[in-house]
Amino acid sequence: MTKTVGGKQKTEKKQWNYFKLNPFDWWTYEEMLANVRHVGSGLRSLGVGGEGETFFNIYGSTSYVTSSSAIERLEG
Repeated sequence: MTKTVGGKQKTEKKQWNYFKLNPFDWWTYEEMLANVRHVGSGLRSLGVGGEGETFFNIYGSTSYVTSSSAIERLEG
C-alpha cells in the first residue's frame, strides 16, 4: 500500500485484522420486549429521557433496534 505522509510517498505492507463472529441469536417478540424494557430502565436510571431532552445518539448498529425501541418507550 502506498500512502502520502508529510508530502512524501511511503510504501508499507497492509496488515489485515480478522474477527470471528459469534452465531446469530434470534429473539422472540417477548424477549425483545424484555430487552427493550431492561435497556430503557437502565437509560432512565442514568437520567436519560428527562423532560426537554430530544436527542440521543447510538453508536453501534448491532444494538440499534433495542436502543431505539427503549428510547421510544421513554417518551410514552
